Amino acid sequence: MKEFVFGFEKFGTKINFSIVSFESSEEKVQEIFHKAEGIYERYNQIFNRFNSDSEISKLNQEIGSFNEVSDEVREVVEKSVLYNKETGGYFDPRIADFLEQAGYDADFSKISKIGKEEAGDLSVNGIKIPLEEDLRIKKEKVFFGRRMEFSGIVKGLVNDKVVKLFSEKCFENFVVDSGGDMFFSGKDAEGKKWTVDVEGVSFEKLILEISDKAIATSGIAKRKWEKDGKRKHHLIDPKNPNDFKFDLKT
Repeated sequence: MKEFVFGFEKFGTKINFSIVSFESSEEKVQEIFHKAEGIYERYNQIFNRFNSDSEISKLNQEIGSFNEVSDEVREVVEKSVLYNKETGGYFDPRIADFLEQAGYDADFSKISKIGKEEAGDLSVNGIKIPLEEDLRIKKEKVFFGRRMEFSGIVKGLVNDKVVKLFSEKCFENFVVDSGGDMFFSGKDAEGKKWTVDVEGVSFEKLILEISDKAIATSGIAKRKWEKDGKRKHHLIDPKNPNDFKFDLKT
């Protein structure tokens, strides 16, 4: 079997595809790869908080009112409310201010006035208000009570959509890797289960053999920095946003 690979950068991370096939031509596979890349581009244009023209940036400037949104935003909002309940509040899209306070911001001039005024209280106390009060849907409109950051869910959602695309095109053996959000289908070019190591952990210590399963990994090897003499990273605990642990690997 032949393995075709394709990679690019989006969402501030590396995206990688692999397709293993007996019959498919290079031209056919590349066509599918570019269709998949287009899905990432679409969602990046909508949810990139560092782009002032993105839909999420514009919505984050309309705090306290209902606004019409795209189907993509509506879907992500619905899933966010669901996952917030399922995780007991540990998944929470209201972390935009925490991230920017910690120093993970491209341009502080793009932070809304409301976000600046409320951020101090939030960083001390964490998020106490139920998400349903700050994130609501009414017919075709969505209400933001605070600024939102959906990157924690969007990469996984896009991953699922690309997996569906590859499956619909009758590919059985492939990998979709969105910066650590990964799905492994079938077998590799040697007919074996796919193997993956977790960044920051010795390859000899942890090797995962996977087939027809998804895994989500995240780490602090790259997105870490210092601010005011304190070490920070991008994995925010919405219940205790000032607590930055450095001894965990997920």
